[in-house]
Amino acid sequence: MFGIMFFLFMGICGILAACRMAVMDMQMYNIQRQDPDDDFEDYWMSASGKMISRKTHRECMKSNYLGVKGHDCLVDCKTLNVIKDYTQEKNDRVRDLVLGADNPGITAYMTVASYEKSPSKIKGDRYIDIKTGDMLVVRDFKVASPDGERLYCSFFMSLKNGHLIRLTDKCLEDRKFNDTQMKHINFYIQDFNMKQDVDIQNKGNDDFESHFYFNKNASFDLKINNIYHEENLCPQKVTYSH
Repeated sequence: MFGIMFFLFMGICGILAACRMAVMDMQMYNIQRQDPDDDFEDYWMSASGKMISRKTHRECMKSNYLGVKGHDCLVDCKTLNVIKDYTQEKNDRVRDLVLGADNPGITAYMTVASYEKSPSKIKGDRYIDIKTGDMLVVRDFKVASPDGERLYCSFFMSLKNGHLIRLTDKCLEDRKFNDTQMKHINFYIQDFNMKQDVDIQNKGNDDFESHFYFNKNASFDLKINNIYHEENLCPQKVTYSH
């Protein structure tokens, strides 16, 4: 008899505790609803400090590994399904901003690719070529001009084959190369790409992205990066130097 009374008592206490927590959660929800922050659209914090998805009404968490690896996501704690991919939403906004501008001074846009779409062992920020859709990185090289000057150049490099594509947008904006220098830069690109093809042929394609040239002189395009981070085609003026 005593055992039955004890379990009945514990059950009542459990119900009361659950009801008390539910009331506290409702109070917390209302407080956040009345004074919402930027995250309230996606989740709210319970009285016990857990993140609760407003879409699924279940516990969730932020992660850049679970869900889409390499992307900041809101993930369901139980199913690990992606509730919201914050990184992809930003990628899409920046893509639409750049493509809709039709600005000849912008030939690519920055993106944050998932680990599955772009091997993380290759250093550098990822860019998408507006015309071809190819993924690019930036690499810096010193190019010797006919007059003996060392030209500091930043190039877009294709991740498909390691070819240099062209000078970066920021490099062209800041450096005023004359016709002779541009001809020599174009010759450098052709010569570099020919040597890359020979290197790939000699080494094979088994572990293509681990080839040394992919991670040599890794750099970035400050102009395009600022557009990404500010989501503005005329970001704060920055300087570029080597």
